[in-house]
Amino acid sequence: MFIARDDRVARWPVAEGVWLEGYWRVPWDPATIRVTAIDPATRRIDLAAAVQGGIGSKYAPKGELGDGKEPWWAVNLPEEIDLPGEWCIHGPSKTLVFWPPTDFSPQSVVRIATMKEPLVRIEDATMVALRDLVLEGGLGDGIMINGGHKALVLGCLVRNLGGNGVTALGGTRHAVRGCDIHSLGEGGIILSGGDRKTLTPCGHAAFNNDIHHVGRRRKTWAAAIHVGGTSKEKRRLEAVGCRVADNFLHDLPHSAVLYTGNDHVLERNEVCRVALTSSDVGVFYTSHDWTSHGNVLRHNFVYDCPRANAFYIDDGDSGDTVEENVIGRSSRRAASACEPRAELREVASQMFHHLRTGAKAVVFMMLADRAGELRGLEPVEERLLHNALAQRAPAGLLPAGDFLPEEVLAEHGHQMILLEPGVQR
Repeated sequence: MFIARDDRVARWPVAEGVWLEGYWRVPWDPATIRVTAIDPATRRIDLAAAVQGGIGSKYAPKGELGDGKEPWWAVNLPEEIDLPGEWCIHGPSKTLVFWPPTDFSPQSVVRIATMKEPLVRIEDATMVALRDLVLEGGLGDGIMINGGHKALVLGCLVRNLGGNGVTALGGTRHAVRGCDIHSLGEGGIILSGGDRKTLTPCGHAAFNNDIHHVGRRRKTWAAAIHVGGTSKEKRRLEAVGCRVADNFLHDLPHSAVLYTGNDHVLERNEVCRVALTSSDVGVFYTSHDWTSHGNVLRHNFVYDCPRANAFYIDDGDSGDTVEENVIGRSSRRAASACEPRAELREVASQMFHHLRTGAKAVVFMMLADRAGELRGLEPVEERLLHNALAQRAPAGLLPAGDFLPEEVLAEHGHQMILLEPGVQR
């Protein structure tokens, strides 16, 4: 039980079913629990089941049961519909309650999905390509690829689904390239394959995709891109030898990339506005595996993620190389190895810009071009990191004249490179 601050809880009809969801203890593990009683006089709320670990942030000072600011909210409650576009299902009457958006007209269409299976399933096929398709309106996944060789998903729009966008399980050299993927209940792209015992790579890839607003139903552990599966997910997927490059990943509730396994290359991705509804997480996150050596995270541009570490090597995970990335306006840790036993092969030549704490270094900087089909880029010599961040920041957030002197470049043995949008390779 707990005491709510707002008197509005007194009007909630417990007998009709009231459910609360919240980050009751940790900001990366929401739980949904049914309410059994509400006392209008005291605003006491009784729950049908105990919260694992208890209510109250585990990060509170020792001896305190949280700080009373742990976020929670009512789910599927007609009494709380107060904005255009909101909706819920009233259980007792089996009625859809819907406040139409402001641009809704008699010609507008409301679609209700009933299909739980993937919209497209590719089984043990070779050299199959899906190109320029719009896939939407299902309760499950958009595209499921099982086994086979070189299934390609090219230039597709995948949206408005209850599950994942594109999943590739097993097989070799499957690729998702140049797709726009958004408004999903779970994750964007899932890549899994290869043999970890022999380190045989699968060769799967995610290139040049624009992925955002995923995890609408599953708010954590549903990233824009999964490579394998972390220990905190429901299923453990193995992966060896995947590549994630030149993607634009943004406006996400939790991580941008969750990865595990060996010999992956995660490079030249532009990532911003991550962990919008969670915390204590990484933009790029992995955990719990000291055998997952050989992964390289380089030339990524991470910015405007104040609730997330840019690179989070958690709970003993080991053997990754994190190098030559740009991190701007992010959390207090740009690259974090959480446990003393965790081992990073190398964390070198990052640039930290406007972190809560941090220091500058010299990098190769890569930006993604989202205008062209390939979004591929060629290097163009440039002088300022400041210009790149300023293009994506509201006026006044960055100071002027933030130069990198030539002696700093020479000291670190690197050349400063800026890749500008609009130049295809």
